[in-house]
Amino acid sequence: MPRRDSLRALREALRQHHGNARIWENFLYVSMDVGELADTVLAMRNIFELRTSSRSDNGSATGDKLERAYDFAVLRAVVESVMAGDELPSGTSARTLATPVEQLLERFTDGAAGGSAAGGPQVADLFSLRAEFALWRGRAGESLEFRQRAYRAVLHSPALAGEYGAFERAAAAARALAEAYATCGPREAETRNDGSDAGALVCADWRYQRRTMLKTLVSRTKVNGLAGSVNVAGR
Repeated sequence: MPRRDSLRALREALRQHHGNARIWENFLYVSMDVGELADTVLAMRNIFELRTSSRSDNGSATGDKLERAYDFAVLRAVVESVMAGDELPSGTSARTLATPVEQLLERFTDGAAGGSAAGGPQVADLFSLRAEFALWRGRAGESLEFRQRAYRAVLHSPALAGEYGAFERAAAAARALAEAYATCGPREAETRNDGSDAGALVCADWRYQRRTMLKTLVSRTKVNGLAGSVNVAGR
């Protein structure tokens, strides 16, 4: 069956079984395959809601549920397509999906914050992606915040106690955060509705914060007996 026929059949099936996560998952991959990114975003949102409907006590997704709640490769592909302004089958730009994609990223990162999903590479990757998208949207303060959260997610991972691969992930997150301090820190902060941040910088002491972050990582990895060094440009 041609892929577009499959998409129509799945859309009809969802009218009858809207709460079926497996059908939504098939719809997700077929819509992505044919470039119907609006449908892909819709599918990701519904899959996430269905698979995280049972929440932890603090309202966050537990680690096992988070892993099944979204496909990070698909999410990244959609985000990159939006930022690149790829042409959709309708002839419009993928940038028209910037707002729903931003809302999707907010929903996912809110769900990942806290609980047993608070640390680890999957959460760090999600936070990093939101940081990247926020910077593209011109929100330097939000971008720096999520680079910090991505770094903390790997820094507090239990695997950092002895796995060199975890150290490499932490070093990569540290480099990304160091770059974010230099890129976002000197920028003017987004003005709040009450005008309280007018004229303020995102991070006035970004150089100090960058040095402190690096020292913390080096100190922690020395305590854990991991050899190697963190090479951060502009250290």
